[in-house]
Amino acid sequence: MNSRWNDATRSSGGTAQQVVSNSSAPPALTRTVSTRASQQFAEALGRKDDTVLKSLLAANVDFCALTPGKFWETSNANEVVDGMFLGAWFEPEDRITSIRSVESGAVGARQRVRYQFTLTNPNGDFLVEQQAYFDVDDESEKISWLRIICSGFQSL
Repeated sequence: MNSRWNDATRSSGGTAQQVVSNSSAPPALTRTVSTRASQQFAEALGRKDDTVLKSLLAANVDFCALTPGKFWETSNANEVVDGMFLGAWFEPEDRITSIRSVESGAVGARQRVRYQFTLTNPNGDFLVEQQAYFDVDDESEKISWLRIICSGFQSL
């Protein structure tokens, strides 16, 4: 497993703390592209739109995620979309009925998006929330680095 903590991370009493520095904000164009990518990503996942999801990710995306009970890691966009997002996380019988909320922003130069979906499947109705952090490549305007943490399916 490749740890991506930067040099500013410190550990104190078993609790990791991120040391925040005042760096200049990224150019406005990068922020606009990233904000658009946040919304497009959440909406495409909510629609289970594999074509749009693949178009947003760099082919060799650096991807890691944590869902209840499993750590996921790959550097292949097709595997992320087909094997994880639409293969294991939101299976064919999981019908996403609404995109309840989408919130995006930035943590320094890194972008973030939080989204909630309601869904139904043979086991009932559920709410799921995911928080994603990502970087967009300046040249390709594709997500090149992506980390996601998931709440799991919560009964409604």
